[in-house]
Amino acid sequence: MVKFDWEVKSQFSLQKIHPDASSSSDLSTRQGMAPLLMLLAIISIVGGVIGFASYRLAQIQQTIQNHLHESVKAEVSFLRLGDRTQFLAVQRSASPSWLETQSILFDEYQYLKTQQRLNLDAEIVSTVIDGNRARVQVLEQIEGQPYLQTWFYWNYQDGWRHVPADYTFWGEPKTQAGDYITMNYAMLDQTIALSLFDNLERGMAQVCVWITCDPFAVLLVSREGLSVNWSATVPNQLEVSSPYVGRVALRQPLPETLMDELTLQLAKALAQANGASLQVDDWSDRAFIETQLVAYIQSYLLSREPVDNLFVDLKTHFESPKVQDVLQASSQSTFIPLLQELLAQPTLHDMPLTWEPYANWLLRKEYAYWDIEDEQGFYSIYVNDSLSQLIAMTRYAAPQINLQPFQECQWGRPEQLICTTLAAQQVEYKWQFDTFLRVN
Repeated sequence: MVKFDWEVKSQFSLQKIHPDASSSSDLSTRQGMAPLLMLLAIISIVGGVIGFASYRLAQIQQTIQNHLHESVKAEVSFLRLGDRTQFLAVQRSASPSWLETQSILFDEYQYLKTQQRLNLDAEIVSTVIDGNRARVQVLEQIEGQPYLQTWFYWNYQDGWRHVPADYTFWGEPKTQAGDYITMNYAMLDQTIALSLFDNLERGMAQVCVWITCDPFAVLLVSREGLSVNWSATVPNQLEVSSPYVGRVALRQPLPETLMDELTLQLAKALAQANGASLQVDDWSDRAFIETQLVAYIQSYLLSREPVDNLFVDLKTHFESPKVQDVLQASSQSTFIPLLQELLAQPTLHDMPLTWEPYANWLLRKEYAYWDIEDEQGFYSIYVNDSLSQLIAMTRYAAPQINLQPFQECQWGRPEQLICTTLAAQQVEYKWQFDTFLRVN
């Protein structure tokens, strides 16, 4: 069949107007994926840039840390070699006292070296860098025991230099709260703070079974020197100096003196919360009972079993001794009659008590009267007869009193207590007028 040209063109045109459906779908898909491919490409480029930047930043930070470590090791090598000039050259501060302090430290290290007590390996156990400032902890061995020194540095144009302690660079604040103790500290003190928290919380849990307890807070403070004091602004909060201002023993991070003072302050506060007055220079029997209470509480806070203590005896013979009742009764009666009533024991021999603490209290009382030159008070603790008073006058006139604690006390004749010192010196006390008076 013969087709005219216009018919062929018409069919061709119709075919162009009606394209294939699958071809149209592929085109639409490609057009829709184009923005996504562009986005993926941008993300890849940005990711690559960020990754490279992070890599370079890590390299730079590692380089800065390496330079710091080199400075620390060089400083330690100057100490090891005994080069004072080079050691002081890496110290830097606007205060001239810093060089004096470090010069004294240099002499201390040299002395330890001569005594063969020091091992300076310059092992760096931790490093924190914050901009131009840094904090480094260095491990050293003294007499075989590990210690940590925390040193601070500043990155000057001529390199890292050892600078005075930066008390604002102790790390972020942290809090550990328990039933009795809330511990506030900075990150640098975390190991010490958590160990201290566990000890105090455990001790308080034991003590607060039989006395009234208020919650307390402890704040580890970064400051010069080592001290313990009550906060002037926060009630019931003890502020304790961070030991990292100086050399710290790894086996006992909190110095013993600091721990003793901290627990003593807490024990006194707990005793006062239960009725103790804790008057200074008070030598009454009530004061003796209060000091025994403080010592008893402190023993538990130090994780020690209390010994030779009145309240150990009271707990042995009472299921739940009421401290408030004991303190209240002691203000109306002397020590011995009070315990006779509490323990329902008519005679002193039958009272199940450890007498050494009370006898040593009487001995310290005697010395206190002599020390403050209270002559009549001194004579009043002796039996009022001619021989005992003559002994008292002779002893009071002596230039010095030899104060040796009693090791053992035993009953002699009826109502006579004989106490012996470590040097085998015997002192006799006679029960008279509801109290013990010294015979010899």
